[in-house]
Amino acid sequence: MHKAVPMLVASLLIGACSAGSTVPTADTALTTTTTALPTTTAIVSPGGGLLAFGAFGVRFTPKGGGDDVTLTTDPFYEAVEYLVPDRDGGIVYVHRVTPMAWLPGSVLWLPGGDAEPRLVVAGSSRTQLIPRGIIEVAGARFLLYIEWDMDTRQGSAKLKPLLAGAPVTVWAAAAESVQDATTGGGRILLQLVEGFPSDRCRLVLVDAYGLEVDAPGLPDCAEPGDPRSFQLSSDGTEVWYIDGRGERLVVQGLDDPAEVMELPIARPHGVRYDGNDTAVVSTDTGPLLITRSHGALAAEPIAVVEGAAGLLPYTGTIALTADARLGTGLAEYPCTTRLPALPEQDLPPAVAATRRSIYEAIANCDWVALRELATAQGGIHYAVAYEPGLPVPYWIELMRSGNDILGDIATVLTLPAIEVDHGDGAVSWVWPAVAGKEEEARTDADWQALLPLYTQEEIDAIRYGPEGYAGGFELIISLDGTWVGAFILSV
Repeated sequence: MHKAVPMLVASLLIGACSAGSTVPTADTALTTTTTALPTTTAIVSPGGGLLAFGAFGVRFTPKGGGDDVTLTTDPFYEAVEYLVPDRDGGIVYVHRVTPMAWLPGSVLWLPGGDAEPRLVVAGSSRTQLIPRGIIEVAGARFLLYIEWDMDTRQGSAKLKPLLAGAPVTVWAAAAESVQDATTGGGRILLQLVEGFPSDRCRLVLVDAYGLEVDAPGLPDCAEPGDPRSFQLSSDGTEVWYIDGRGERLVVQGLDDPAEVMELPIARPHGVRYDGNDTAVVSTDTGPLLITRSHGALAAEPIAVVEGAAGLLPYTGTIALTADARLGTGLAEYPCTTRLPALPEQDLPPAVAATRRSIYEAIANCDWVALRELATAQGGIHYAVAYEPGLPVPYWIELMRSGNDILGDIATVLTLPAIEVDHGDGAVSWVWPAVAGKEEEARTDADWQALLPLYTQEEIDAIRYGPEGYAGGFELIISLDGTWVGAFILSV
C-alpha cells in the first residue's frame, strides 16, 4: 500500500550526522548574483510567540508583549507562502516567486545566526513543495514536506536532511495521495485521500521510516464535506484537530481514546499548533489564539494581519543576525531587448507621463521603478490569473521562463490608443485601440495595427475566435495617470 524506505533513511542519517555544521554541498550552494538587497533588523525571541508570513515577509510577535519585528523581503520576493520553524533558531520557507536562479516554489532555509538562506529542495514547474515540519532522527534534523505532482494530482510525503543529502519518500502510493502531514516526537501523521478530488480520507501514523505506529486514539479523518485540519504535539502523543462540521477544536490523546478535550469554535477551517499548549485557529471571522492551561482550553481573537498567507504560534527561540534576509544578498533580474521606438501620441499630460515612465523603466530594466508604477494608488487590477497590486513577481517568473512580458508591455505602448468613457465618471486610455472599441466599431486597420505585437495568424485567431479581443493583451492608464490595467488572458 505504501513505500517504506528504512535503508534510505539510514543512509541519509550517516551523511547528515557526519556533515555536522559544514557548508552545504554544491546542490545547496547559492547562485552568483549582481544586485544588492536591503538588510533587516536583528531578531532574538527566546520565549516564543507568533509568526505571520505573507507578501510583507515574516513578522515575529514575541510572547508576553514587546515590539513586532519584520524580516522584510526584497521588493520582488513577494508572498512567503509556507513557513515552519527549524527548532534551532531559524526558519524554513517557500517564496511564491523568486528572482534568483532558484525555480519558483523552492524550499529555502535561513538557519539561526545566518544572514542568507540556503536551498533545501529545488522547485519545479510540475511540482508544488509544502514544508510541514522538522523531525529529528538519531540527532539529525530532517525537513518533512509534501511534494504535489501537478500532472498526476498526487501528493507524496518526503524527508530531506537540512544540511546535505537527497530526499527520500516516506509514503507514496498509486491509489492514495498525501493531502497533508504533520510531525512530532519522531512520528508523522499523514492525511490521505483516494485520488483527486475525493471525499474518502483516512489518517495514518508512521515513524520516520514510513512504518505504521499503533495509535488507539487516532481520530477519524472526516466525513464527506467535513473539513478537518490536524497537528501533532511535539512529543507525538496527542493530535489537535479542527472538526469543521461539528464546529469545534478537539485535543485527542493518541494512546487513549478517552483522553479528549473540546472547545466550540464557530466556522473553523484550519489550525496551526506550536506542539505544546498554544494554537491558532483560522475562522470565517478571523484568527483565534487558543491556549491550554490547567486542563482547560480558552480562545481569544487575534488582529488580522493584512497580506498574511499564514499565522502560526511557535515555542523556543528565533535568533537571526542583524543583516539576516529572506532573499540572498544579491540577485539577478531579467531584461528585454524588444524596445521599439516610442512614438508621440496626443494624450492628456498625466497619461503621457505615465506611459513614458513605464517605457523608460522597461528600457532601463528598472524593476523597482516598474513596481512603483504598477502598485501606485492600489495597484494594477486584473480580471483573471493575478492578485491585484502584485504583478511584478509574476512578470519576473514569466521573463525567467522565456515569456517576454516586458517586451510585450513596451510594444503595446507604441500601438494606437483610445480614450474610453466608462459611463460612471471614470475615463481611461487603452492600448491597443482595438481593445477599447465595441466589436462593431473595430476596423481592419485596428486589427492590422497589432502586427508589432502578434503574428498575422495570432491576430486572425483573436479576431475570429469566440472571445474576440478579450483573448488579447491590453494596457490601461486612468485619466489621472494611474496605471490600472495590464491584462494577459488566453494568448
